[in-house]
Amino acid sequence: MKRKNGSISERAFQKAKQIYTRMDKNDFQYIIGIDDGIKMKGKLRENVKDYIQAILDDKYLAEGEQVNIVRAYCFMEKNGTSNTVITEIPFRYKKINRKIELKEHSYPLSNVLMPFDSNKTVAEMDEEENNQYYLKYSEKKIKEVFKC
Repeated sequence: MKRKNGSISERAFQKAKQIYTRMDKNDFQYIIGIDDGIKMKGKLRENVKDYIQAILDDKYLAEGEQVNIVRAYCFMEKNGTSNTVITEIPFRYKKINRKIELKEHSYPLSNVLMPFDSNKTVAEMDEEENNQYYLKYSEKKIKEVFKC
């Protein structure tokens, strides 16, 4: 798999900027670029893909161990100015007893991460449940961008 370079903030900015340069400035109020890192054992790892195989092979985390998805949201305005916020979404590690195939543009960690308020993995949650869980931990910082 292709390795991403830079911090999650830089990558979120690059994603927003890529779209910004390709769109008519009258078509949007904001463009949002999003990128994730992972915080394990108290340390932020900005390149999650470097750890995925070890996690899936149950060689890195203990059952129930806390893992935080660290998410950068970059909001780019019509005039090209941007504001980035970083949030942490807590999960618990759940060991799986099957092999997960790594595929481009997939999120294999969804099979081993469980929200703290659920007994389902992210993969078992429906889209609305997943969105609400991420929003629960992101909403306050996102509102700060818009002064809500």
